[in-house]
Amino acid sequence: MDDLPFPARHLIREYAHQYYINFRRPLALMETARGCPFKCNFCSVWKFHESTFREKSPGRVVEELAQIDAPNVFITDDIFWMNVKRGRELAQAVRASGIRKHYTIQTRSDIICRFPELIEMWKDCGEMTIFLGLEKIDDAGLRSVNKSNTAANNDRAIRILQDLGVGYTPNFIVDPDWQREDFTKLKRWIDRTGAYNSGFSVLTPLPGTDLWDDEQRNVNTEDWELFDITHAVLPTKLPLEEFYRELAGLWQHTMAVRYQVHGRLKVYLGLLAALATRRVALKAMRKGMRMGSVLGRSRTFLNAHHESASRLAEAARAVTSGAIDNRPSP
Repeated sequence: MDDLPFPARHLIREYAHQYYINFRRPLALMETARGCPFKCNFCSVWKFHESTFREKSPGRVVEELAQIDAPNVFITDDIFWMNVKRGRELAQAVRASGIRKHYTIQTRSDIICRFPELIEMWKDCGEMTIFLGLEKIDDAGLRSVNKSNTAANNDRAIRILQDLGVGYTPNFIVDPDWQREDFTKLKRWIDRTGAYNSGFSVLTPLPGTDLWDDEQRNVNTEDWELFDITHAVLPTKLPLEEFYRELAGLWQHTMAVRYQVHGRLKVYLGLLAALATRRVALKAMRKGMRMGSVLGRSRTFLNAHHESASRLAEAARAVTSGAIDNRPSP
């Protein structure tokens, strides 16, 4: 991968300041490795890369990092620190370079549990936020998505990051066949861990995944707009409106826990301080806060289903009229 050309970042220079994540901007994206050896049934990455994992050398990564002007960098690797030895070498190289950024990375809880010293090494390279695809709160749920991990690792990784003062964002998969008590269990997990930054996706069989092979016959829509991992495309055990009411309740609950942990005043003061120091753009903050409010309403999700019939009818008319050529490619 060291032989790949550097990204042509000059092509987006005029609007690079508009890129942001979690209110932070400007943001640059950087890839240091490709692929994943794990075989989660909802994911197509390992199939696309045929279970291979390839990486750039620490020297190449630092050279590319030196070309990035943005103070915030989202490392797009599917699993950062997959190669622990390289993770250590890379931390040493970044620290030696004197380059300091706010890094957003994605990794697994079992890696954090086995190698917490990696987190400490990377704290010397700048600030850091870690995205954790925890997926489920119990071992049975993890087995259902072939995660090859344990709930104990998930819990311990959260404690490690909290003890080290490192920001983290866990994400969970909500199953369409959940009952009310399943949503309640996840809320209680958030209460117990204080993980108020949690996010939620709806289990979605995407083409190219094992889950699609298993569930394709049960998919109840041909509207690809709904395949965005925030809408149910499989039958729900609860009535759809009630399912989305419970899903919206998860988003509401995380905000309530945030206020409980930090206090509403402290949360607002923190946002104002971020604005004052230009770490956050007002427009991005407004959009982010608006999104939190939108996700806390069940009609946000239901509206897409109500609009689905008209979208499909419009697409069919376009095909019939010849506006869209639906013939297969040669």
